[in-house]
Amino acid sequence: MRGKLYDLGEYPGAVLTDEENKFIHGKIFHLNNIKRVLKILDDYEGFGPEQEQPNLFTRVLIDADTFNKKMKCWVYLYNLPVKGFNEIESGIYILEK
Repeated sequence: MRGKLYDLGEYPGAVLTDEENKFIHGKIFHLNNIKRVLKILDDYEGFGPEQEQPNLFTRVLIDADTFNKKMKCWVYLYNLPVKGFNEIESGIYILEK
């Protein structure tokens, strides 16, 4: 996904960009019972009309690049200003223990 990843402290935040050399790397999961699972994930990510406004994240359907094709994937994008947060230049979030 073309975008920038920021270190928000306890978790990362992804934002889309048109910059050609900026990518966010991640994993793609196939979901069974997608409506139910997305509702659970939306609640966890603080996304939806019943959540605090403005939402911390938004959920969007994107074309994700894989090694051999593009796939439609849901992603959560950070929905607040990123000023003051450090960009994760590699585009890979590693949770350190």
